[in-house]
Amino acid sequence: MTPQQFLDFVQIHWRKFGFFPHPAVLRALFGWDFGTRGLSLAHFTRVTEQERRAKVRKFDMSNFSKKNKLPTPTSIATFSALVGAVEVLCNLARQLYQPMVQEAFAAAAPFLGELQVSDLPTSESALAASIQNHFPASHESFVRVYRLILRQDVANALRASKLPAIRDDGSTRGKQRSARIPLAVRKALPKQGEKQVCLRFLSAQVAGARMASA
Repeated sequence: MTPQQFLDFVQIHWRKFGFFPHPAVLRALFGWDFGTRGLSLAHFTRVTEQERRAKVRKFDMSNFSKKNKLPTPTSIATFSALVGAVEVLCNLARQLYQPMVQEAFAAAAPFLGELQVSDLPTSESALAASIQNHFPASHESFVRVYRLILRQDVANALRASKLPAIRDDGSTRGKQRSARIPLAVRKALPKQGEKQVCLRFLSAQVAGARMASA
């Protein structure tokens, strides 16, 4: 399906899907890249005939160019409106997208139902514990993401190792700035009298003790 066919199909059959999207929403929806295109579930809430007419009066619904910016979505005030937006996307996915997209939205609907009757965590620690219980490190999704991150880190390290070495012409000798020691670390250092022990002195003492015991 071409972009134009996609746009025409959704606008013509808006009653079938239950929503009348802004052209910029359709443009972003065709690319299916929520992370960078700014789409929200609130862009897919159901509309009435009266709301559709208001949109036509307010926006240029025939301009699909990038000059027609993505509108700010209205806030979703009720749980039923949120579920309705997911149902709209489910209907779209069944008509226009691959099975894996359909499966994603099919899983989202019962998840929202469980979320409605669940006791939501109210603190960061409770949220972290909840995520850990439902998403352990052995979960295949976690392992997959971890491998992707590890692969990216290795690629970045290899790329950095191929950079040309910086020649030392002697102009920077003695000019390196010492790293700032965090306040918490400085407070934890032992003292001699009223003065804190220098880190260099402390490390030298530790190294000397290790050599003596070896």
